[in-house]
Amino acid sequence: MLALGCVKEDFIAPATGGQLRWALVAAKLFLQAQSKSSFTSACLLLGDRGNPPQRIFRIEASAPAGHFQLDSSNEIPVMKTLGQNLARQHIDQLRPVFFTSPAAPFVPLPDDADETAIA
Repeated sequence: MLALGCVKEDFIAPATGGQLRWALVAAKLFLQAQSKSSFTSACLLLGDRGNPPQRIFRIEASAPAGHFQLDSSNEIPVMKTLGQNLARQHIDQLRPVFFTSPAAPFVPLPDDADETAIA
């Protein structure tokens, strides 16, 4: 499985402060924890317990907190360059797994499929 992520911000826990300081960063902490949990769940579903995983490839760039804004298009050229650099960095690892033969066509299940058809 190939998982292409968005640019993630590195979470740095506050060195000092009480509940207010943690309240300001709690959402970022929870979002990062949810992302790691989803990746771990995918590894378990694929039976991949390797470190690093062997059957799932997660590729995403890291950036300092606040470097990119969600609603700003000014950074698109920088993000495009990040993506191109990541592609060059990982192509030798990904080519034999994903680019040597065509994938089987996707066939969706009908809306009325029962649960036994899924298993």
